[in-house]
Amino acid sequence: MTLDEFLALPVDNAYRYELADGELHVNARPIQTHLRAARRLANQLDDQLPPGLEAVVEPDVVVKSVPKGRVRIPDLVVAREEWADERRLTAAEALLAVELISPGSWREDLIVKPVEYAEAGIPHLWVISLAEGPVTLAPYRLVEGDRHYQQGRPLTGAVDLDAPWPLTLDLDSLTTPR
Repeated sequence: MTLDEFLALPVDNAYRYELADGELHVNARPIQTHLRAARRLANQLDDQLPPGLEAVVEPDVVVKSVPKGRVRIPDLVVAREEWADERRLTAAEALLAVELISPGSWREDLIVKPVEYAEAGIPHLWVISLAEGPVTLAPYRLVEGDRHYQQGRPLTGAVDLDAPWPLTLDLDSLTTPR
């Protein structure tokens, strides 16, 4: 399937559709815990992001357009509020991609997508584990020129970050009942 054919597909919220080098991938929607954590993280980010930026849950992101397209759906992206195309972002518009590790997609979340996001030039990536134990955020920063990520130390609990923006996050609140 070409990128143009993928982009012409009708909107269908029953599944998550991604394009990986011309192959259509159909994925189940995440479970409620996963969706709740993404929404709660988006709320924390939106309260603290600089003006003009927003946290977007599950946007389509075109990470490669030629020769065969690649469209991924990060669990969350921070981007400017104005998009060139209201249905999808380009990798150049994504300032931070966030992947919440799911049991059925851990290989994609930990191995495949970080390589694709780095090659596409997304400057920051967070990989968040919601598994048993404390919620853990592994921050990654793009190494310019090499198109790969350098991992920072994993974080748990209430954390203060200085990159990509000064932020204070309560990671445990992503999964704890209110």
